[in-house]
Amino acid sequence: MKLRPPPPKGSTNRLFIFLLIGLLSLFVSTPLMYKSFLMGLLGDVVFYLMLFAAIFQIRNSRMFWVALALLVATLTGDITTYFTESNAALIATNFFSCGFIIVIVIKIVVFVIREPTISVDTVMGGLCTYLLLGIFWMYFYINLELITPGSFNFRFHDTAAGLDRLYMLLFYYSYVTLLTIGFGDIVPVTSAAQTLTVLEGLIGQMYIVFFISTLVGMYISSRKSE
Repeated sequence: MKLRPPPPKGSTNRLFIFLLIGLLSLFVSTPLMYKSFLMGLLGDVVFYLMLFAAIFQIRNSRMFWVALALLVATLTGDITTYFTESNAALIATNFFSCGFIIVIVIKIVVFVIREPTISVDTVMGGLCTYLLLGIFWMYFYINLELITPGSFNFRFHDTAAGLDRLYMLLFYYSYVTLLTIGFGDIVPVTSAAQTLTVLEGLIGQMYIVFFISTLVGMYISSRKSE
């Protein structure tokens, strides 16, 4: 992957800062979007296009075309699932989404590692991948629940409201697990659900301890050396 030349002194590159703001804005508005069919569809499309716009600026690799193919498959499947009741189509779409997000994560991480200088925007890139990991695991949890109903015990939550409610609950569960908060209101029951939950918690903590802390440390060192 070719590197972009470093920005001239005095200029700033806000690629990942804008992506982080966009992700946080979507997270805040997600509960509102899924209250209607059209808003939910619009939210999904905007989310994937926003991610694709981010990697388009660092596209000099074959992985870009893999991401493009996965994006097309994801959007096609996502739109299809709004007009069909096929669980198979939904499961396939979720796996395409997982593939697309992991390619985005890899590209951002590689780009951040290869940056000649560590800036605030570089650190924001690391935070973006952390947020995307939560979405990646959410799709795994949803597919697990669709393939093996009862994988999770939702205890205090009513899941009778339909699929949108399931997405919201497992979205919430994924980030509670990633942050190792563990309220206990949603419990993994099957061994597969328990294993995935432990893996997400481990990967999330290792990412913060080793990757984000290293980026922050390098950024502080570079500021002190100026």
